[in-house]
Amino acid sequence: MKKTFSFSATVGVYPGPIAWAVVALPKKDSSEIAAIKTAQKKSWNFFTAKTKIGSTSWISSLWPKRKIGLYLIVIKKEVLRKEGIAMGDTVHVTLSF
Repeated sequence: MKKTFSFSATVGVYPGPIAWAVVALPKKDSSEIAAIKTAQKKSWNFFTAKTKIGSTSWISSLWPKRKIGLYLIVIKKEVLRKEGIAMGDTVHVTLSF
């Protein structure tokens, strides 16, 4: 059964030496995804989803951020460039499993 989630989020920076661009899934979606994806988790509790922003789709890893109870999605530099996205922009994201 295919499951799809759509939401809008602000692009932020994940702190660290690489400074990845990320968006956080809403808490409600994060809770639902955690419940249905438990069996598919990979190392470090990551798992993948087809992700789409604008007209660009790719397979991304969802990172659990346990302290805040959310999942983060890293946005590839190629996607930022293709879609003209800058830090602080609000983007519409669609995930499908």
